[in-house]
Amino acid sequence: MKISIKISILLMVCRSSLGDILAQNTLEVCNNLPRHGDRLVKQQIAYEKPGSGGENIIWDFRDIIPVDEYYNLNYNVEGMHSDTIVGTENRTMYYYKLYSDSLLLLGYENPTTLLNYSKPELLLVFPFFYGCVLTDYFDGKGKYCNRLNVHICGKSTVTADATGGLLLPGGDTLRNVMRIHVQKRMVESIVPVMDRYSLQKDSISFDLKCDSIDFRLQKASTFLKIDTWYWYAEGYRYPVFETVKSTIFRNGKWSDHFLTSFYYPPHEQYYTLKNDPDNQVMRTKTNEKEYNGRENTDMQSYDCYKDTHITYNYGINNLGQLLVDCTLHEKAEVYLIIYDMQGRQLSQQYSLYKKDEKQCSIIPMNDYPVGEYLLRIQVNNLVYGNKILKR
Repeated sequence: MKISIKISILLMVCRSSLGDILAQNTLEVCNNLPRHGDRLVKQQIAYEKPGSGGENIIWDFRDIIPVDEYYNLNYNVEGMHSDTIVGTENRTMYYYKLYSDSLLLLGYENPTTLLNYSKPELLLVFPFFYGCVLTDYFDGKGKYCNRLNVHICGKSTVTADATGGLLLPGGDTLRNVMRIHVQKRMVESIVPVMDRYSLQKDSISFDLKCDSIDFRLQKASTFLKIDTWYWYAEGYRYPVFETVKSTIFRNGKWSDHFLTSFYYPPHEQYYTLKNDPDNQVMRTKTNEKEYNGRENTDMQSYDCYKDTHITYNYGINNLGQLLVDCTLHEKAEVYLIIYDMQGRQLSQQYSLYKKDEKQCSIIPMNDYPVGEYLLRIQVNNLVYGNKILKR
């Protein structure tokens, strides 16, 4: 795929100071650029509303409804010496390229549609952190079923609009999460292919007219708006959650065109992505910060246990949170389950552990009444039971 590339960043505003940047989750080339050979299984789920923006937001996605639990996403280079990365999902190939500090979408193709951007779509500029706003234009032409000429153009705005934490299915919690909001407004024209009047590719020079795109968006009786939100957690290369809302403006009215969401289980990135030391270091530092920070948190009690399979400590702090630190001496699947004294299950968290790996879990219990509870720790086929007292 030969596409001329010209970067034109029209606006980039970053409202955070340098001190804020260093303390926040930041998207970097080394940590967040798609890589050759990476393969992910993400789950398509029923549409989840993105919620509001801002700082210290808690997004609760524990009760998601699966639609397609095996939605494959693969990344590969286009050729042996190519600098173009091809992302393949849902029978569509997307062509990406890193140009200087900018991640571009060059075009895409599937069994029915081929589209080449003469002005590529600007997806991200690295580094990207909370408060950054990026606006750019895109323009592309292609064919549909080799019978129709397609021309799309539009304007995109990328904003790091929120930070906070994610509550995930199974009870896991991710902190240091940043949300990216991408809004695209575009117009599309489709005409039949007429060979003797068709222009050959690259037969004329391309000159992007930003004013004309703005004019078309303002005057068009029909145009499409696509809002996509991505949640990035510190220490994970790809998003953990994604929500897409497509709406169409026609005859003076807005209507929903397409709604869906995707969940990228963190363990898929943790265990299936090979040789990702930068993110492994970030995850380790995050766990150490959480563990060391507990020295400043008053505990109601703290108990420990150790054998040849596992070492764990647990206790409830004065915020009503059950803190569980586990170190596994072998690779294992671990379930942390809370029961009341009548045997009713109240919560469950699931994690995968590598050998000699330590993980820190926080289970909210602040809404539970004062009294006794049972903590069940299941390590593969082994079960450990512990009575805990919430005062």
